[in-house]
Amino acid sequence: MSRQKATNYFSHDSNARNDEKLLNLRMHKGAAGYGVYFMLLERLREDANYMSVRDYNILAFDLRVDAALVKSVVEDFGLFVFTEGGKYFYSDSFNRRMGAKDAFGKVRSEAASKAAQTRWKNTSTMPEVSKVTITKEKENVPAANGDVNDLYLEKFFKTNNEQIDALLISLNLSPGDKDKLRKVAEEVTNEWKISEASHTGYHDWTSHLISTIRIKLQKNKPAAAEKKEEQAKKAREEYERQQAEQSWKRDEMYRTSVSHEEAMKTEEYKRAFEGV
Repeated sequence: MSRQKATNYFSHDSNARNDEKLLNLRMHKGAAGYGVYFMLLERLREDANYMSVRDYNILAFDLRVDAALVKSVVEDFGLFVFTEGGKYFYSDSFNRRMGAKDAFGKVRSEAASKAAQTRWKNTSTMPEVSKVTITKEKENVPAANGDVNDLYLEKFFKTNNEQIDALLISLNLSPGDKDKLRKVAEEVTNEWKISEASHTGYHDWTSHLISTIRIKLQKNKPAAAEKKEEQAKKAREEYERQQAEQSWKRDEMYRTSVSHEEAMKTEEYKRAFEGV
């Protein structure tokens, strides 16, 4: 497999056609719909954020199919998720696959870096001429020090405003959360400095950064969702408690009042009866 093909690779299960959602797609749109689905995944793979703009005319022109078919594949079968505002769409399952691939790539990159360092140390007892030759080879190994990470980080946040805005949207963050995104990015690069992770260049570094940020933020989502659900539960319980208390007060007033009409003359009864 060539380097270009390896870079653009994404996994595809041999029995993907039997997935429940894809079976539904094939039943209604046939092989044409199935083909459009995987061509859309190919487009997602080519984007640094694994997202696509929601413009069915542009997509139809690229895929050489009818725009109505593209729209149906994207919207009618639960295969894709839309960002807030609906400007872009992406695939949760595809992002999980790419996250696993990027993590595996990081392990391989770190292993290659350590192997290169080991080879460099082993040259300490070699003749001077051999040292010079290996030094030139060493210069071709991508740098993995903190200075390069810091340089790339500054470049990323200064020259990629549109990409950063799109990334914020895909992560359900607002434009005001750019500082939060920067903080997570700094955490990632600091981890790379410690592990001495290497990258083949700025593009590879950027792709790896975005994937790692996405994984980190998604890990925090379950805890946030659980906290939100707990707050909602407490609010419901408090509301039910208040309703039960008001009901009890009304019943008590009924039992002790001579008549409803007479009791309605008192402010306390009126508030209890009306639930104020």
